[in-house]
Amino acid sequence: MQTALQTERLSLRQVQQHDYPFYLSLNQIPQVMHFIEQGRSEQKIAELFAKSLPPWHQQAEQTLQWLIAERETGALVGFFGARLQNPPQGPAEIGYRLHPAMQGHGYAQEAGRAVLRFLFETCGVHKAEAVVTGGNQVSSRLLERLGFRLEGIQRQHYWMGGAWHDDWHYGLLADDPQPG
Repeated sequence: MQTALQTERLSLRQVQQHDYPFYLSLNQIPQVMHFIEQGRSEQKIAELFAKSLPPWHQQAEQTLQWLIAERETGALVGFFGARLQNPPQGPAEIGYRLHPAMQGHGYAQEAGRAVLRFLFETCGVHKAEAVVTGGNQVSSRLLERLGFRLEGIQRQHYWMGGAWHDDWHYGLLADDPQPG
C-alpha cells in the first residue's frame, strides 16, 4: 500500500533509518515534549523509532510514522503518526509533533488533513481518535480545526512531571462533516 502523501506545501513519507537524528532531536526539545513525556530517555526514543521502521501495511499493529518535509525546500517539519487500534478498520489513533521553528505555519493542519484523507478514503477507517494532555490548548485547537469533537475527559489519568494530568479524548468519524 502506498503510504507517501503530498499536499500543496508538504511531502509526507514513512520514516527511514536515516531520519533518526531529527527524530531524536525533536524528542529532546522540552517545548515539543512538554505535553507528551518529559525527560524521555534516549533508549526509549530509539525503541519507539525502531518500531515504526518496518514497512507498514493495514494489518500492522505498528504506528505508521510519517516524516513531514516542505516540498519546495526539503526542510524537515516534524512527524505525524497513525496507529490502527483494531486493524484493518480502526479506529486509528493519531499523534503529531512539529519542530518549534515550523509551528504556526498551518503545517500540522495541512498534514493532518492528508493523513485523515488517507485513513478514511484509502484505508477505510471508520474513526480517528486523539488523546491530548489536559492544558494543551494548541493541540486541542488543531484537532477542532480538523473537525474532531471532544468526546470525554479522563480526570487525573496520566502521570507526568511529578503530577497527574487529565486526558482529553477527541474523535472524528469518517462521515462527520470535515472543514474545507
